[in-house]
Amino acid sequence: MINNTQKETINVFHGIENVINTELQFFSSSKKRIDICMNYTQPLLSVVVDPTRDAIINTRNRGVRLRCLTEITTENISYCKELLSVVSELRHLDGIKANFMISEIEYVAPSVVSDNGGGIAASQIIHSNLDELVKQHEYMFDTLWSKAILAEQRIKQIEEGVEPIATKVIEDKEKILNHMKFVLEKATERSVCSSIGAMQLVYQNLFDEYKKIIDKQRKQERTGGQDKGIRWVTFIDKDSVDLVKAFLNEGIRVRHVKDLPPMNFAVDSKHFYATIEKMHGGKMMESLLASNEPAYVQHFNSIFEGLWNKGVDAKDRIADIEKGIEIANVEIIENPKESINRAYDISISAKEELLLAFPTTNSFRRNVRTGMSIQILREEYAKNNVRLRILTPTDNQILQTIMELRKVLPHLEVRSLNECIESSRVTIVLADRKESLIVEIKDDTKDNLYEAAGLSIYSNSKSIVSSYLAIFESLWKQTEKTYMKN
Repeated sequence: MINNTQKETINVFHGIENVINTELQFFSSSKKRIDICMNYTQPLLSVVVDPTRDAIINTRNRGVRLRCLTEITTENISYCKELLSVVSELRHLDGIKANFMISEIEYVAPSVVSDNGGGIAASQIIHSNLDELVKQHEYMFDTLWSKAILAEQRIKQIEEGVEPIATKVIEDKEKILNHMKFVLEKATERSVCSSIGAMQLVYQNLFDEYKKIIDKQRKQERTGGQDKGIRWVTFIDKDSVDLVKAFLNEGIRVRHVKDLPPMNFAVDSKHFYATIEKMHGGKMMESLLASNEPAYVQHFNSIFEGLWNKGVDAKDRIADIEKGIEIANVEIIENPKESINRAYDISISAKEELLLAFPTTNSFRRNVRTGMSIQILREEYAKNNVRLRILTPTDNQILQTIMELRKVLPHLEVRSLNECIESSRVTIVLADRKESLIVEIKDDTKDNLYEAAGLSIYSNSKSIVSSYLAIFESLWKQTEKTYMKN
């Protein structure tokens, strides 16, 4: 039993009788306060076991302040209501697992034999009057207490079916899975934006829950309901076709979006959760941001609608993949800096051939001065056999520049455009006959590339690239005689 001397000790007592006696002596020796932290199974023991209940009541009657912290659930709510009537204060905290009690001088921690709500009493208890240990658990309790909500508030939430507004990060894999199941059980619709990895995760762990939502949707449709069911946007390639088909076969609507946001998220009318993890191969994420905050829900529903509206129906995407049709990318780039950077990327990516057409003498000179195109040619292509062909209007200064470039670029060919071509006001970049970039010249009087450039159009579409290639080749042939004369 407890040593009542002033010597600081740590003791472990075994057996249910010793556990109860230790707790009773702990309550009787307290003078000012007792803080109790318990998991969701312990409120039952506190009010059902007569010695414990009587000890709590007697302690409070002596003027000792009793603060109690636990998780209030639908299973233990009746016991928590009774406990609320015998302690000074009762608060609720989701997922609390710890079991300990501290007074101003002592610490006790009964072991938990059952964590399934069965109310089995502990058969072992730790007791200590070590000042340092007491203070550590004081700090721990105060920290948990500050995060908890009033018991009355939680009881009202349960009885009225009101879910508290909260935003939290869940980091335990089992808790993440349980949270997602909890949300899906209540959902009648779901909008998901994710990588294929997240779709694999759902298929392996949550597919039955998703099918139940579809069943709810079908019942709603028969009664005139308006639920949207499940909608999913993802990037579909040949490796993910079978998985996507499995979702389509269950009535889940899927669309293909080429440029997914870096965050995977799911949202419905009440809940939102997200992660930046890719979940390759269906691997469970390590952390999940979860919220039912209306601002979050509204914001991400809006993002999803934008992605959904620009997406390609999964059936059409799969049909193209199965026919071997590549989906072309056409992109309008409005930021001049991004346009120039894309021209740089395309230029240095060429492995066999790079074609450049400058509409004005100023556009050629800007590239030479700023080193965004011609300088790249000098540094990158002198080392390999990439064929370089340039179309540009010329003057004496440009001809001199071309002569200097030929000294270091043996595969360079340049032909002179007629002055009438200057009215086109676009620079053409073609790499390996696979990619094209058409850059608008907004102000040809500027010396800086960024100030001169306007929007641009990038594409790897075979038909679009072929069209600009035909234009380039036509101009190339038209200028052949002119250049030979020069």
